[in-house]
Amino acid sequence: MIRDFKCKGCGAVMAFEPESGKLHCASCGMREVIEELSQEKPKNRLKIAGEENGASAEDGAGLEKVTSAAWHGFICKNCGAHIEVDPHTTATICPYCDSTIVLESRITGENEPAQIIPFKISKEEAQKRYKEWARKGKYCPKDFLTEHRLKDLSGIYVPFFLFDVDATANYQGVGTKVKSRRSGNYIIETTSTYEILREGAMEYLRIPADASVKMDDKTMDLLEPFDYEELKEFHPAFMAGFSAENQSAPKEELLQRATARAKEYADQFVRNTVRGYASVNYSQQDVSCRVAAEDYVMFPVWVMGYPYDGKYQLYTMNGQTGKIIGKPPISWLRVLKWFLLYYAGLLLLFGALLYFLE
Repeated sequence: MIRDFKCKGCGAVMAFEPESGKLHCASCGMREVIEELSQEKPKNRLKIAGEENGASAEDGAGLEKVTSAAWHGFICKNCGAHIEVDPHTTATICPYCDSTIVLESRITGENEPAQIIPFKISKEEAQKRYKEWARKGKYCPKDFLTEHRLKDLSGIYVPFFLFDVDATANYQGVGTKVKSRRSGNYIIETTSTYEILREGAMEYLRIPADASVKMDDKTMDLLEPFDYEELKEFHPAFMAGFSAENQSAPKEELLQRATARAKEYADQFVRNTVRGYASVNYSQQDVSCRVAAEDYVMFPVWVMGYPYDGKYQLYTMNGQTGKIIGKPPISWLRVLKWFLLYYAGLLLLFGALLYFLE
């Protein structure tokens, strides 16, 4: 079943506006506070083809059959176009009329996020920051920052799990300290050995792990930090005007990533308490972890794709902070052009100086 958010003033489809944090109608300018909207689901909603449970088609709209095992089709209520999405898509934009669509039947039960960080960076602001990041495209390929490519920026709510992890550490080893003194023509070194014991319990809260197989895990890690103070209770209206997807990565994989990070944090913490030794040899280094709690949330990410170096590269931006991951593509022909122009200018200047000095 799909849902859009109609303006009470003119009936047009509304979208979430990052600048105000409200639903905004581009037609009449009306804004609505999302936190004041009812969470009650509308009675008349359009069923997604291929999903067995749900209400009948709204106003007699026809349902399309599933075209493959992996894709589901539905009809846009605004323009009537047939749209297909993969099974993990929870929000999208109609490519024909730009209507905002939330696939509400896919965000219920265990698939419903507890909280969401809404987009804080608008599309216009994201375009501006991409240009600044690429130094206004001076050395980039000509088609990298075209208006068409920047217009195709995609705002995506990426699914994340936040894990609370309890860690217990037990380290044993031997440390040495060396003292030197001079006696006549000799330098005498005295080595003392010390038994090192470290035991402790640590609690790491809200370790993030992205739950999308489409997003590169390392890239998502580099997009951190997200400001958890701006987490809000989830409402599907926050997704209006953006794309979104639900969990597609196996939970076991996410747990392993979170506990691995907790072990790394605990190991670093213990080692930082062992100082002042010339050398340390550990006979035991044990860190055990237990996941104490978890929350399913959505984080905002801007994505721009570009074919470069034989691959289709994704340049991602934290939709809350504006942090961009990746290096701008470089056109070596443009680098050579600027190099030649720079030195040609120097030669002309040098020639002019010689002319006036003669």
